[in-house]
Amino acid sequence: MSYYSIIPSRRKGRKNWKKRYEIDHSRERALERYNIQLTNELRSQIIDAIKRKEAIFIRNESLRRSLWKVQISGRPEMIIVYDKKRKEILTVLHDTDKKGEAKVSENEIEQKT
Repeated sequence: MSYYSIIPSRRKGRKNWKKRYEIDHSRERALERYNIQLTNELRSQIIDAIKRKEAIFIRNESLRRSLWKVQISGRPEMIIVYDKKRKEILTVLHDTDKKGEAKVSENEIEQKT
């Protein structure tokens, strides 16, 4: 059996593993930072809001990562890091850092709206 006959199956599963990790990580951070259970339904609502531009774009972090401020009815406003390549939520951030200073300034958000 050749080496290359084994590798494609590993590569195929790796893509799903990475996306699964991102989903699990975002769920943990939503629970930790906002005390919200990030269910599949809520996650898809957030992703749809970002895709439809209903969320407020804050800034690009890189070519594939961007920050969005999302408000879903009945939930607090959340700052989301979105991966446009995988079309997935990477993490959920606090609006302030440990020192109490704003991570994202209101001026930065207002300029985008």
